Amino acid sequence: MVLYCTIHTRDTQARVEGTALAWEADFWMATSGNENAVAYHRPRITRPDESQRQEQHRMSIDLITELGPGLGERVVPDFGSDAIVSAEWIEVEHRGPKLACGVTVGFWEGQAGALRLDPWLDDELCVLLTGRVALIDDAGRRREFVAGQSFVIPQEFAGVWETVTPSTKVFVAFPERDRA
Repeated sequence: MVLYCTIHTRDTQARVEGTALAWEADFWMATSGNENAVAYHRPRITRPDESQRQEQHRMSIDLITELGPGLGERVVPDFGSDAIVSAEWIEVEHRGPKLACGVTVGFWEGQAGALRLDPWLDDELCVLLTGRVALIDDAGRRREFVAGQSFVIPQEFAGVWETVTPSTKVFVAFPERDRA
């Protein structure tokens, strides 16, 4: 009687050019009465196919993005001259990569000045790192935030963002949704 089987496994320790390799071994077992004997053993090392490489890339530390001044794509948003409330308005975003779910993350820095948005562009989570900012709604009500505070601005908000003192923040902008 001859029994044939193939064993598949992934050896995460085996690396060639930074890529994990898979290995297989074929065993032929021949039996004679009550005795088993290995008649054939053939190990093979194979490179992963494209889908396996993509899976390894998805799990890679290379996907981690650091946010900060000078890191990422430098963007100076153009809101148009109608949105600028004060001539001193200056802001710069340093955006990380847009995530698969459509979320934009980044680091923002702004000088004292004010900008009016009606409505706000996205739902936005802000984590103020330095400085002081204020949000002022159409009724004139004002809320101020200082370094260390976090807040969410819904895209339904219409009003003024005032950078009271030079400030920095980390932001997460969620994709625009249908406005009700």
